[in-house]
Amino acid sequence: VDLGNIIPVPKDSSIDLHDWKIANWGSTDSVDCIKNRDNTISFSTSWTPPLKAVEALVKKFPELDFRYYWANEDAGDASGMQLWEDGELLEEIRPYSLVYHYCWDSLGQTA
Repeated sequence: VDLGNIIPVPKDSSIDLHDWKIANWGSTDSVDCIKNRDNTISFSTSWTPPLKAVEALVKKFPELDFRYYWANEDAGDASGMQLWEDGELLEEIRPYSLVYHYCWDSLGQTA
């Protein structure tokens, strides 16, 4: 999964790419450490969850339901859950400390 495939990076070399990615993806880097199994995609990004890119993906596929969990390595306030149905956000919980180990275990990592 390349966030640039969801929201393409402009070719304009005069923009600050770091700021553009935060403003448009919600994260400074694309995705790495991807696992896909049983209709579940697990991935990691640097620093912050790509909430804007996830929203754009949901809008591209409104016929699918999405449950998105995220957790930063330091847990605490940097965790959450979103439930999307029919392209609409139905529920969001922040912080969501219960999700911390679920996120890292799904990647086969320990935080």
